[in-house]
Amino acid sequence: MIFTLTEKETIGKRLVERQETSGLSQAAFARANEMSPADMSNIRGEKWKEQPHLVGDMKWIKFARLVDFTRKAELEWKTAQTNVKRQIDAQLNACKNYSFTAILCDDAGVGKTYACKAFAATNPHVYYIDCSNCRTRIRFVRAIARAVGINADGKIDDLFESAMYVLGLIDRPLLILDEAGDLEDKAFLELKRMYNNLEGQCGFYLVGADGLKKKIERGEAVRKVGFTEVFSRFGKKFTKIVPVEPEERRQFLIEMAHSLLDANGISDRNSRQDIIRTICLNGLKDLRTVKREVIKIRIKKEAC
Repeated sequence: MIFTLTEKETIGKRLVERQETSGLSQAAFARANEMSPADMSNIRGEKWKEQPHLVGDMKWIKFARLVDFTRKAELEWKTAQTNVKRQIDAQLNACKNYSFTAILCDDAGVGKTYACKAFAATNPHVYYIDCSNCRTRIRFVRAIARAVGINADGKIDDLFESAMYVLGLIDRPLLILDEAGDLEDKAFLELKRMYNNLEGQCGFYLVGADGLKKKIERGEAVRKVGFTEVFSRFGKKFTKIVPVEPEERRQFLIEMAHSLLDANGISDRNSRQDIIRTICLNGLKDLRTVKREVIKIRIKKEAC
């Protein structure tokens, strides 16, 4: 047995909470996460307690991954209300509530993905898609269909139309398309068709780093078909949160690092100074370093 009874109860509870927050029915949530509807029924009704064979070890692993379960306390990460997260939350709320569109192009490693995933996990009718996992048009359309709870089998055009229809029925839906710069051109141009189908009915939030910005600018510069139209539908501007001026950027990221340390219980002054010194020596290129250093401190404490 990989998980204890208590751990399975925790995983099951989190899975049910995730389904309820999503705004999807049990069956739709199951399809969106490549589960069978029977799995959700078994988890919700805790039928697996009397009949353990209903949910095998591999399924428990899948469910645990889905809800980010870990038994290692040192790996637990607390969400911090950093400047980046606050501003992304505000942008996502605007896109969702008013069916706006936006493009966020900002530095790597500052918490864009974390903030987007956290928002999707805690708000109904928000669909997060990692475009690096569905770069082609076919896989992209299937990912969108699956996200809104549609069986992703069948003809691509039929799936597209069904997904657009379902999104049009939902109250204030929002599509978050992370790593959007990884989409192949044919997939990227589906954004135009999606917007045309859902204008005023669905919010769109594209997320990426320099690659997304360069992709759009290059497409416009060489007059690739459809790129100007896509950019126009997304307001013809890129949003950026992290300051560009070096000293402002430095202070901004150090303040973010302190917020992360506060949220994750690092109060020792020397430890905090060491972590700030480490990220500064690395050129403040990636705040993921903060998480790694926090975990190191926790592991040392566990060993003592």
